[in-house]
Amino acid sequence: MEIKEGIAIFSDMETFLSASEKIGALNSKDYDRWSKDNKFFSRYTEYQGEIEKKTLSESDLRPGGSLIKDEEGGYLHLNSVNSNYARITNKDGLVIVGGSTYQFTYKEIKKIDGTSQSAIASLLNSKTKAEYEANGITASEVKIVSTTAPNARTSDESVVIERKTQQGNDIGGDLFWKWYVEATLEIRGYSIPGCAICPTPTPGGYIYRYTAVVDLVYFANGLLQKDKEIPERYELAWSFVRHRPPLVENQGETITGSYIESGIRTISKTISDGGKILSYDIEAKALDDRFNGTLKTSSTRLIRTQ
Repeated sequence: MEIKEGIAIFSDMETFLSASEKIGALNSKDYDRWSKDNKFFSRYTEYQGEIEKKTLSESDLRPGGSLIKDEEGGYLHLNSVNSNYARITNKDGLVIVGGSTYQFTYKEIKKIDGTSQSAIASLLNSKTKAEYEANGITASEVKIVSTTAPNARTSDESVVIERKTQQGNDIGGDLFWKWYVEATLEIRGYSIPGCAICPTPTPGGYIYRYTAVVDLVYFANGLLQKDKEIPERYELAWSFVRHRPPLVENQGETITGSYIESGIRTISKTISDGGKILSYDIEAKALDDRFNGTLKTSSTRLIRTQ
């Protein structure tokens, strides 16, 4: 990996995808150290700086920046396909792979051949399909959904994936303040333009990579205000069944993992990036010892059966 004028450069797609997984697996402290050592200011770095604030004004957000407000749901989220890509793209979501420039955002992935300043400007400034065509830009949409029932799935892969938010139990025991973890799981489907090593697209050419992202926030929720707080630590554990060729459509391999993080206000963690997720069991916890010196746990589980 090389960094030139603030943009990471990778020789080919295989190296880029491998780096996204390895750097995405770092905890926050190790990632901060890595980005400082490489003098690299990423989309994720900007996002963490914004989301870590206890209170946040929408008017303070950079237009098209790393933290954006969902137009339909009204919630704030990372402006990238997932947290792994956000860690190796610059604050505008740009990365150079094999002589082409890509932009990764929450809604789409764009690609233009070339790495010149004029090519990058065209990529950033083109907003419509007509402008894409005129400037030689290819793009693929990231597929997202607002909400689903606990076990809802869709047969139309071009339209719906999945999104869930659940609150954990209150551990404060106060009449006016509730202290709890909130976990959000979002499964998105996407394809990378020009990715020769990626699997064959599904029928219709829509989606052949799926990513699952878990966001954790620890809230102190009062009658008139709701603040993000820093717990003693977060704990995240998951088990899911993911389809993998050459297995048939409804068969997959079981994947498990865990993650522990301390000293930060929020977590955005990519737990899967690959095949279609058939079922999952995810447990999220926030542990806090500020209540009479006793370590208490707020937890919630996100489950979908096959």
